[in-house]
Amino acid sequence: MDDNFDSYQARGRECAFANAKIVGRLLGAIYDDHFRSVGLRASQVAVLWAIWASEPVVMARLGEHLALDQTTTSRTVSNLRRLGLVQVQAGKHDGRERKLILTSEGKSKLVSALPMWEEAQREISGLFDVDRLREFSRIARKTHKQRAVKK
Repeated sequence: MDDNFDSYQARGRECAFANAKIVGRLLGAIYDDHFRSVGLRASQVAVLWAIWASEPVVMARLGEHLALDQTTTSRTVSNLRRLGLVQVQAGKHDGRERKLILTSEGKSKLVSALPMWEEAQREISGLFDVDRLREFSRIARKTHKQRAVKK
């Protein structure tokens, strides 16, 4: 065995990436458990909310807002379209531009998920400081935008 094994173990426990992934998987699992009764996943609810908050929203702008790459955004929106929850419209001035809106079924499904979201939030606030998570997210969004500009 490697003589530095203890050192590698300690680094693994300190790794910001590994720790963030563990927290993210736990949060996703908690939300998914709560949203299961309405047939949605946490990632879908996040996208539906972001669309409704800004509709009509251009798909590229949605991805930027959620810090998702184009492939993930497109795949998630396609799944929501198949479920009849999202509608895609061509832009008025540029037909290549794709604008997203929620269907009436999408709005209804999102409203029905709200009590489950509140339950999940209560469960999570018993585990984590939700204000600190929000601050981490604010920093991450800002940094993500800055990094995108540099590329």
